[in-house]
Amino acid sequence: MRLHVLALLLLPLFAACTGDDATSPAGIELDERSMAVTSQVEGNVLVLRNAADFAVRVAVVERTMADNLLASWCFGADDCGTALSGGAQLRVPLSAVQGYSASADELAVFWWNPADPGRVSGAGAPVVEFSVALRQ
Repeated sequence: MRLHVLALLLLPLFAACTGDDATSPAGIELDERSMAVTSQVEGNVLVLRNAADFAVRVAVVERTMADNLLASWCFGADDCGTALSGGAQLRVPLSAVQGYSASADELAVFWWNPADPGRVSGAGAPVVEFSVALRQ
């Protein structure tokens, strides 16, 4: 079981133990929205699922490229990434992932809700990031 899926399963238990004001040590509010998008690698395809009832935008980049490329990523913007409707899934061929090669060990998945009610006017939406291991 992937770590982010396990975290999704344990989140309600954590929230129940800490009450309605569950926050992380950094003070970020924890709720189901922070883990709405999950992933699974099926052969040479990354399957992204949006378990939320709202649309998000997603982007996938090979991990080394995401960490080391000196670029101004557009993540959080309304027109960046790919739209993923609530309850839908997206199949992304690994060969279509920016920076992917057969020697890649990990992908970085970024997702955000352009309609996030907590979004600051004129700024990008808050972005959630998680890693997907390609090798065990």
